[in-house]
This record gives sequence, C-alpha cells and structure tokens, in this order.
Amino acid sequence: DPKFTGRVTVPILWDAKDSKIVNNESADIVRIFNSPAFSKLGNTEAPDLYPAALSAEIDEVNQRLHDGFNNAVYRCGFAGSAEAFQNARKQVCETMGYLEERLSSRRYLCGDQLTESDVRCFTTLVRFDSAY
Repeated sequence: DPKFTGRVTVPILWDAKDSKIVNNESADIVRIFNSPAFSKLGNTEAPDLYPAALSAEIDEVNQRLHDGFNNAVYRCGFAGSAEAFQNARKQVCETMGYLEERLSSRRYLCGDQLTESDVRCFTTLVRFDSAY
C-alpha cells in the first residue's frame, strides 16, 4: 500500500525497476548482497561475509541464532499461551548467554572478521528493546 505510514520491521529486497519484492527473508538477503553479482554493483572492498574457510562455523552459528534468537523473539511476541512464551523466552535467554560467552573472548562470532553471523545477530539485537 503506497499510503502506508505505519512502522515496518521486516526486511525487504525491493526491485525498483519492476516495483516488486524480490525477497523478504533476511538470511537470503544477506547472502544475495554478498554474492558476486552485488559485489560488481557496490564496493569491491566490502568484506566477504561468507568466506569458504569459515562456512561450516558460520552455518552452525547461524542455525543457533535462527532457532534460539532471531526466530525465538518472534515466538515470544506471538505466543498464544504463557507456556509458549516461557519456552521461547528461555531459548532467547540461553542463546544470549551463548552469544555473550562466544563474544567474551573474540570480537566477531566466527573467525577474526565480520561475517553474516554478526549481521544476522545485529539485526535482532538492534531492534531488541524497541520491538521486543
């Protein structure tokens, strides 16, 4: 709706030429922006957010982030019962503990560089207080 003025927190990759949504899954959008096709359009000095040497570690951390943090905060917000809320909240708290432990001895979640795991974590953390 072109006249919508409400608050939006969903990521969308928009095709301005065709006026349509290309993708609305944040994990996919991060990978799309990291692809060679986008590298040609933007800053060639941008970091590789999914380096082959770290891919297994990134995939493992991403799965933990998705299940216990990115998705769990939504489950808290849309919980249909106190039990569902408490279960999701427990996962969020456990995953935040995992993140704190992991980041207590390193700057980045995987390896010694910024990766898509850091981006995926940041997008939830930056909205955490205001949206959740």
